[in-house]
Parts: sequence; C-alpha cells; structure tokens
Amino acid sequence: MQANESIDCIVIGYNELDLGHYEGILRTTYGDDSEAYRDLRFSLVGLDGTRMTFVDLLSYVHRSAGREPLPNSGGDFRSCDIPNLAAAYLTHYLRRRGFAARYINLFQFEKEELVAYLAQNPVCVAITTTFYVWNFPVYEMVSFIREHNPDVKIVVGGPLVANHDRNRPPAAAEPVSIISAASTLGAPNSQPSGRTGAVMEASEEVAAALSDLGADIYVIESQGEATLTRLVAALKSGGRLDEIPNLAYEEDGKLLLTPRVEESNSLDENAIDWRLLADHTLGPTLQTRTARSCAFHCAFCAYPTRAGTLALTSLEALEREFDSMAAGPVRNLVVIDDTFNVPLPRFKDICRMLIRRKYGFQWFSYFRCSNSDEESIELMAESGCRGVFLGIESGSPTVLANMKKVATVDAYYRGIEMLRRHIRFVHYRLPRRDPIHSRGNQHIPSNGGARLLPHAALVL
Repeated sequence: MQANESIDCIVIGYNELDLGHYEGILRTTYGDDSEAYRDLRFSLVGLDGTRMTFVDLLSYVHRSAGREPLPNSGGDFRSCDIPNLAAAYLTHYLRRRGFAARYINLFQFEKEELVAYLAQNPVCVAITTTFYVWNFPVYEMVSFIREHNPDVKIVVGGPLVANHDRNRPPAAAEPVSIISAASTLGAPNSQPSGRTGAVMEASEEVAAALSDLGADIYVIESQGEATLTRLVAALKSGGRLDEIPNLAYEEDGKLLLTPRVEESNSLDENAIDWRLLADHTLGPTLQTRTARSCAFHCAFCAYPTRAGTLALTSLEALEREFDSMAAGPVRNLVVIDDTFNVPLPRFKDICRMLIRRKYGFQWFSYFRCSNSDEESIELMAESGCRGVFLGIESGSPTVLANMKKVATVDAYYRGIEMLRRHIRFVHYRLPRRDPIHSRGNQHIPSNGGARLLPHAALVL
C-alpha cells in the first residue's frame, strides 16, 4: 500500500492481553473463585516459580533445546499467529465490493503498523470480538485508537456485542423517530435526507454494556458483513445511520438501535480468494470454514440458535478457495467448522477432492468421531489430515442423554480406535469425573470414560 493511499476500513483481529495484567484484572474484579479466573487457571502451567500459558511453555522448551529463534519480532511462538479468519474474511468481503480495506492480525504485536494506518485518516476501524467474553480487550484497543486518531469512527461487532444485546429485557425499548444531521455521524457537509428512520432506544442494561466499550457504532447481527459494508459506504459518503439496519449508535445522549434485518450471506459467493490478500503476510498456515452454524442442537449450546440453519459451502467453491491457497506458500490448513464431517457423504467428497487436486496440505480440524466410519478416516489420512480435536463432553451415557448429544460411548470408542490407527494426532479432553449435568446436581463417575482414558491426550 502506498503511503498516501486512502483507507476505507481497518479490520482488527485478536488482542491477547499480557498474562500478568489479565490475571490481575480477573482476580481484582471477579475474585479467585470466579468462573473467569478458574477458566484462566486451566490455561496456565507453573514452571520455575513462574506461571505461563501453554504457548509460552512451548517457546520455553524451544529456546531451552537451543533451536533457532522463530522469524518474528520476538522470536517466540505466539497464540493466534496465523491470519485471523474473521479479519481476513471481512477485509476480503469489503475489497470484493470496491472498498480499500486492511487488517491488523495481532493487536499487541502490530501496533506500529496500526499507527501508520491511522495516520492516513481511514474512514473507520472495525473491531471483531470472536474470542472475548468481557469488554476490557476491546476497550484497550478503542483507547489506543483514540489516542492516535481521535476522529476516526470505531465500529465493534461480533459475539461480544450480540451477547450484550441478548441481555436486554423484553419490550424494554420504545420506538422513536429522528430526523437529525447527527445521524450522519460526523459528516460536516452533509444534510438530512428528510426521511425518518424508525429506531429504538436501547435498554439501560444494553446501553451501559456497550457504552463501556467506548466505540461509536455497534453492529448487532450474527453475520454482520453486509451491515458493515453498508455502514462503511454511509460513513464514506455522509449517509444516514438510521437507514441502515442492525446498528446501535449514540445520539443526543441516548443509545439508539436500528431495526433488525437478518442477513443470509452466501458462503459460495463469499469464499475467500486468498490471492486478493497477498499484500498481507499470510504465512504457511491458514484457517478456513466450509460451513456456518452446527448440525446439532445440544442442550448446553446456543450456537445453532445464534448462527441459524446450517449452511454448507459447495465443493466447487471450496476447490476455488483451496486453489487460491495453493498459489501461495500455504502448507497447513485448519478447518474451524464445528461439525466438519457432518454430513458424512459431503465430508468424504471433500477428502476425495483434496486427494484428486494433490494440494499437499497438512490439515487439522474438529471432528465428530461418533459420526464416522472406516472409509471416511482412511480418506482423511490419504488427503493429508494430521490431527483432529474431538468434541467428547462426557463418558457417561446418562450425561450424554441429558445434554441431548446424538452420540454414544460405544460410538466414541469405535471412532477413537479407528482414528488412532490412521491419524497422527488425536486430542480430546475428558474429565476424571463428569461435570454436574445430571439431575440432582450429583457428580456421575465416568464409567464409560474409563474405556476412553487410554487414548486421551489430556485428562482433567
């Protein structure tokens, strides 16, 4: 990108907080017995009197073995040090529609690049929130952006925003009508169109949660890419925000919500052509998805409700995307689908396509071993699969039934046995005693899980 080239949108991927800072905030704010802090403790390991993440441990072992430093600024391994799929996808989506978009992959390690982009006075910055369950990581990025460019409009969307919105009480908002030049949000030469946009005032709970993030505009939609595109166009041209659905923004001291319009973006039409992102450093490992939502409706999971009906990318579109990956330095492929091997016939066809095209990718994915057979696993191995992470929540038939899992312990066992014969790395976590999911809040010993333990990579 040329130094004087204008930018319409900067998309920011992941903000991994400093471990000591993160731990201190959790303990001070929520306490040692909080769910958030207990979850963090499971992600740490103690060594030589120091607590570190598993990625830090990997770097420690790498250095201790006398290996050459990794070719990045710190020389160590980094969590999420591959292109953030949400940031890459949104950048690609905007570019395909004629906008000048760039992305920042890892906020903590790419601040200088972000400052350089902000110096070019972009139209807006879009922050994704896929991995956050609290506001602080977003607030930290917003504060940094304000410090270096107080005028740029900051947009936040994704699961964190959607979670805050779901906390609003039913019928807590009242419709209001507005005709205001302020709806153009900072376009000083624009005038109201004369049309009235019907908006709702957000509840106090939602307004407080979103205002705490500190952004200008929030996208509230489980997909959101079409809304973001309309928003960037409006900000660039001085258009009205009240004419764009799925937004929240502040006006006259109130947080206003525009009407909801559910998006249904085609996976085939929007499959990434990675060659359009060649001006970014992609590296040897990329992530992709072949589906949206999940085929199952487990009792403990709301993802299918949030993401809608399962949508599948066609084999033709996947082949085009894989071709674009193969045109670069990609050697490893991570498939993020919750249920990559469902439906099973389609999964086998994907494996056959990978074999036929001879891409040479090593690939990794989540895998439902209870929905597999010998042929599918043999095809996986031949097509380049090197590792899978299994979703096994319990070894107890009672708990599985309570969870509404479409699986049995016998099916798990058969699937794991087949995988171990063909796939290099099979990982899953199985508690020594199942979580309290049973009636009466009693721990149920994982009798069925005892058959699975010899194959488990991690037992908690």
